[in-house]
Amino acid sequence: MKYVIIVLLCFVCISINAQSRQNKVQNANEYIASKFQNYDIVILGEHHWNKNQLSFLKQNIPLLYKNGVRCFAFEYLAFTAQDKIDRLIAADKFSEPLRDSIISEKSHWFIKEYMNILYVLWKINRSNKEKIKVLGLDLPLCFPNYNSIDNDSVMAENIIKYYSKTQDKMLIYCGANHIFTKEHMCTRKGNVVRMGNLVYQNFFDKVTNIVLFPLIYEDKNEEWHYISYKNKKKVFGMDIKNSPVSNNTIGSYYLQQCKNYSWGNFYDGAIFINKKVKFCKIYKKLSKEDRSHFYEIQSILKRTKATSINE
Repeated sequence: MKYVIIVLLCFVCISINAQSRQNKVQNANEYIASKFQNYDIVILGEHHWNKNQLSFLKQNIPLLYKNGVRCFAFEYLAFTAQDKIDRLIAADKFSEPLRDSIISEKSHWFIKEYMNILYVLWKINRSNKEKIKVLGLDLPLCFPNYNSIDNDSVMAENIIKYYSKTQDKMLIYCGANHIFTKEHMCTRKGNVVRMGNLVYQNFFDKVTNIVLFPLIYEDKNEEWHYISYKNKKKVFGMDIKNSPVSNNTIGSYYLQQCKNYSWGNFYDGAIFINKKVKFCKIYKKLSKEDRSHFYEIQSILKRTKATSINE
């Protein structure tokens, strides 16, 4: 009996230590890299045109390569540009005209910080024998019946095909509303199946998602907010499940209508960038229409109400 009690105590201690490690605040770079020890596919969700979040991505691409990531998949690249993407990444010299041709298929991404990511990936490929794949995921703007096609399904199909063939470790970088895996997003028209849901259905034990904070959302009164985690560290990563913020339900009005909505149910992990929000820079080829939309979003974000949480 004594030995049984000892074994049970050891088990309890191991469980507590495991949970403690799970909830541990980590260096953000180490946190995202560590996820590839247990998962092949990490979906990282951003809030578009946030310079701080793209700077974090740019900084981490070389580190993720060192940790075995061999495919970087992006919402902001069209799958129809894949041949051009392959040529750009494999070229002896980086071609800005070819880069611009790639971006032109989704011209609203003529934003410098997104375009610069392609240069970082090209540079890694030039410096290493083991090559990487840069995967375009989304529909091009000129695609027939563009507005009537579900782009989440298209992006998921491209991911599923590639991973099924290669089993490469993959970082997927996309908007935060595409990353949901276990739970479905709610809208006025009902539940919506997002890209992450479809990928998770196919490779449930291979997939995890991470959302980038500050979390930016619109409430039912059409007012915008962003929320960060108050912590001494400016940038850190943390598992959400079983954390002090797991049951937090702050978020968009639509998400709050979901029966199971909470941070712990919708996000496996989070990276908190507790810095003043900075905006990306427009590239010269951004159209007048897209430029107007960019400034509109910029204006909205300047008016957002900032909230910090302790727990």
